[in-house]
This record gives sequence, C-alpha cells and structure tokens, in this order.
Amino acid sequence: MAKALATKNAVSERMRSIRRVLWIVLFLNLAVAAAKYVYGAMSGSASMQADGIHSVFDSAGNVVGLVGIAIASRPADEGHPYGHAKFETYASLLIGVLLLLAAFEVGSSAVGKLMSGVYTAEVTPISFVVMVGTLAVNLGGLAMKNPVTVASGTFAAGREYGDFVDVESLGAVTTKGVSLNGWEGNATPRIAETPSGMLNSIGLQNPGVAHLKQVDLPWLQERDATVIVNVSGHSFDEYVQVIEALEDAPVDAYEVNISCPNVDAGGMTIGTCTDSVEAVVSRCRAATKRPLIVKLTPNVTDVTEIARAAVSAGADALSLINTLMGMAIDAERRRPQLARGVGGLSGPAVKPVALRMVWECHKAVDVPLLGMGGISNAVDAVEFMLAGATAVAVGTANFVNPHATVEIIDGMAQYCERHGIDDVQDLIGALEW
Repeated sequence: MAKALATKNAVSERMRSIRRVLWIVLFLNLAVAAAKYVYGAMSGSASMQADGIHSVFDSAGNVVGLVGIAIASRPADEGHPYGHAKFETYASLLIGVLLLLAAFEVGSSAVGKLMSGVYTAEVTPISFVVMVGTLAVNLGGLAMKNPVTVASGTFAAGREYGDFVDVESLGAVTTKGVSLNGWEGNATPRIAETPSGMLNSIGLQNPGVAHLKQVDLPWLQERDATVIVNVSGHSFDEYVQVIEALEDAPVDAYEVNISCPNVDAGGMTIGTCTDSVEAVVSRCRAATKRPLIVKLTPNVTDVTEIARAAVSAGADALSLINTLMGMAIDAERRRPQLARGVGGLSGPAVKPVALRMVWECHKAVDVPLLGMGGISNAVDAVEFMLAGATAVAVGTANFVNPHATVEIIDGMAQYCERHGIDDVQDLIGALEW
C-alpha cells in the first residue's frame, strides 16, 4: 500500500513539473514568435517569418501538451481502468502533426515565392528599431541605419527602383553623378556585357544640379531617405560650384567623384595625381561642413598614395573602387563594342581587385571606407567589411536583381545573428590570418 502511494505521489509530482515547464515555455515561445514574425513581416524576411511560424506552432504544441498532461493526470475510472496515461502519447502524436503542418506552410510559401519570382523585402522604421543596435554605422560623420548604399550611376536617384525597394530602408541612397549643368554623355553604344561583369562608357550623363534639386531631392526627402550626392565636374571650380549649389538642399553627404574613367576632363584625369587630388578635395572641403567622401580610381599604380592625399586634404571618408579600365571587341566586325573604345569594367569580375584595395587603404589611412566592386550578396558585403570597409555600395548587381540591396541588408542581419555579433562594426577590419 505504501509503495503504491509513493508511486502515485511520484507520478503526480512528475506531472506538476511537466505542467510548470510547459507553461513557462509557452509564454516564452509566444513572446519569441511575436518578435520574429513582426520583424519578418516588416522586413520581408521569409526566413524570419518562417522561424516565427515555427515558434507559433511550438506554442500550440505547448497547449496540446498541457491538455494532454491534464487528461493524463486523471485517476483511473470505469471507462479507463488503467488510467489516462495514454493521452500523453496522443498529445505527442498531435504535436508531431502540428510540426508537419508548419513545415508544409513554410515550404509552400517559399516555393510560391520562388515560382513567382516575387520578393517584397523592405526594411521599415519598425525593423530599423529592431536592427539599429546591430547594423548602424557611421561613415565619416554620416549616420547610416545599416551599412548598405548604392553605387553612383546604378540607381539614379532611386525613383526607378521605387517599385522594388523602399529607399528609406537603405543606409543611404547615392545619386548618379551630378554636374553644374547637364551633360549629354558619350555616344552609343556605351554598354557591353562581359564574362562576370559589364563595361560602361556612359560619360556621366545627367540633367544638372538644378534638376536634382527641383525633382529628385524632394522625392527622396518625402521618403525620409539618407542622401549622398555624387559630385562631378570638368574642373576644380565646377566641383565647388555643385557643392555650393546644394548647400541649401536636403543632402546628408557628398561623394566627390574624381575617378570616372569615361570623361576627357575631370573624373579620373584628376584622381590619378596626388597634386590634383589634394587641390580639388581641399577646395571642396572649404565649401562645406557636411561629410565629404572622396571616390578613388583603381587605375593607378598605388591606390594608397591617392588615399593619403585625399585624407590630408580633408576627406572624411573614401569610397573605392570605381570601375577598372577595360575593352571589348566585336571580332566579326573588327570593331570595339563601345563607341569610345574603352569603358569601365564592373561586376563580380572586379571584386578581388576591390577587396585588395580596400584592405590596403584600411591599413594606410584612418578614415572610414565605403567598399564597392562586385558586391552581389550579403557574404560579399561581409567580406568587404572584414577587409576594412565601414559600409558597402551595391552597383552592377542592381541591374541583375533590383532587390539586391534589401536582400543584402537582410542577409547581413542574419549573418550577425548566426555568428553572435551584436554590432556589425565589429566586422570592420576583422580579417584574421
């Protein structure tokens, strides 16, 4: 009798312990599920939504478990002379079915997105609050909610991508290069595809600074976007005049383009000589107190020499690299594929060169770097940060995948979560040997 009583008490204590644990886990699962699903819904992260759904079904499983334990705890009766313990097994079976349903729901959703080719990811103010402690960076005085912007000339001023990307979600929008007055650009053809990349010889075509102020900047301001204006010019004075014209406009930083290879005056003709780099950067520095980012050309013997010259003249940050000089030939016609003959090579093919130059400049100067060149996914972006970049710019990938930027932001957040990184800035220059 005593033995039976002891067994009964042990069983009862076991059931109470299980119920206590199930209640605790239920509350925790519900809290985690809500956080994951809200963030996933607002950012468009399918993986995060899936994880939230999984947590919801975990919670449902807890409820089933509680009901099963409650029934299993009942004493034997006329209909159940051996007790109700089997209901604990039934509950386990039902939990398994729920997990299978969850897997089906997540899988069918993912397959639907893949089949339709639709990706609606965007990072909203709510998701920004969630991610701010992880992804926020400071690029030479420019506060960015995440380390991802776009490379100048690949995103216009964002309007063309409005159906695909919420520009507010980006760390910044970098405009196409703007000059004092409109430029027609180079003759066509001026685009050619190459293995793992493309050649362009656009020639900084743009409608001029007045159009930017009247049309594009108000549009970006309405969307609360952080704005970097890429400044171009044929002369030192024109760079300064563009900046002066923009000082009363909603601009957060300037990117001084002294690296475009597709113009006969200005651009790379300035950026390959330390004396001219110092001259133009110092004049731009005197014209503004806003963050000044200087964009460097890779078409030099030693990029660190140019980097040091720009920093000594007042650059708050450097962006690199611009495109590499390249050429494509139509063998059948025995003619160059570009009207100008040569153009700027971009895309995945230039990534190893860009990584090397970011790494070299990170060791050579003490200002933040904006890395770019062949970035197509979050892993590419992380590699640039490990090499020394504070932020990254996505260029050619925008033409291939208009969602590239938001996918990269989401992927970087997931990378940080997987690796237990609380602050993305911990990645900067963290390359190990």
